[in-house]
Amino acid sequence: MTLFAELSAAAQVEPEPGETGPQFARRLAHAVNKACNRNEGPDMSKRNRRIVDHDGPACPRCRRPLQVREHVEITQRELARSAYYRRWFYCSYPDCRTTTVMFDEDRVSNRKCNLEERGP
Repeated sequence: MTLFAELSAAAQVEPEPGETGPQFARRLAHAVNKACNRNEGPDMSKRNRRIVDHDGPACPRCRRPLQVREHVEITQRELARSAYYRRWFYCSYPDCRTTTVMFDEDRVSNRKCNLEERGP
């Protein structure tokens, strides 16, 4: 069994009709990388996020439902930034190239930008 065959079986990615070798290799590499990033482990529990729902809005690329994620708590890391997202959406399907989708209505601005203070 070739390396491509083993990786595509593990990532559950099949070549599309008319797809060339480099195109499939790029899509396969993305799917394998995405699958590796989903692995649960001790370092994943330290992340400040939780999955709220598995039936969010449709993914803009594959049209399947997105996972809804949000922060467990707002930490100094988020407060130190000029803005952060209180909620974001994640496409968990390995054959989709979209990972994170964020909407403006979920954006929280920490500092107000005053145009008068900026100057010319």
